[in-house]
Amino acid sequence: MTTLLLSLLLTPAISLAQQPEMTLRDHAVLRAVERIGIGTDFGIRTQTIRLGHNVRTRRMSPRRTRSSTTGKVLSVVDGSLLEVRLFDGRTVTVRTLGSEAPLLTSGTDKEQCFALEAKSKLAQMVLGKNVELEKDRNYNGDNYGRWLRYVRLNSLDIGNWMIGNGNAFADSRNGHRRQASYHASQEEAMDYERGLWGHICEYNDDLDTIEALQ
Repeated sequence: MTTLLLSLLLTPAISLAQQPEMTLRDHAVLRAVERIGIGTDFGIRTQTIRLGHNVRTRRMSPRRTRSSTTGKVLSVVDGSLLEVRLFDGRTVTVRTLGSEAPLLTSGTDKEQCFALEAKSKLAQMVLGKNVELEKDRNYNGDNYGRWLRYVRLNSLDIGNWMIGNGNAFADSRNGHRRQASYHASQEEAMDYERGLWGHICEYNDDLDTIEALQ
């Protein structure tokens, strides 16, 4: 059986009709090989995801592959917005899905606490680098025409990293498939008073209550 499987891997164009001597077990192996889509390049694309302290590697489905786009980060607008040049030549504005940094509008009263720090942290991580933009099936763009995407740098989920280090909030208004892990990262950031959850800002109600009692 091992010999047969190796021969199937090395001869991707093989068909059932070309193997009249195969047993039923051999046919099952062949169907399994054909089902996972092995071709001349073996057709398998893997994805390594880091969520918090957990790292997982999995085979990407064809649907997931189609919903993923790669590009180079040209600029960082704020802690949630990126300008990305796609490999097809287009330039798009991308908003990190599920991760919202404090609002940055320089020179106005709309600049929120820790906005500049969040922008700086995001720029240090992704500026000038190639990132993967992964689409959630429930979202495409926002009301301003910006793409809504999970942003991944190699194995690192950038949105989750920003939240976990206290550089952004977890979006609690719009449900998405990574919402639970994002909120878990936010709880940890709050517990350890990281970034915007520290004493520099007033986002952490628990800290305000403690200080009022002192």
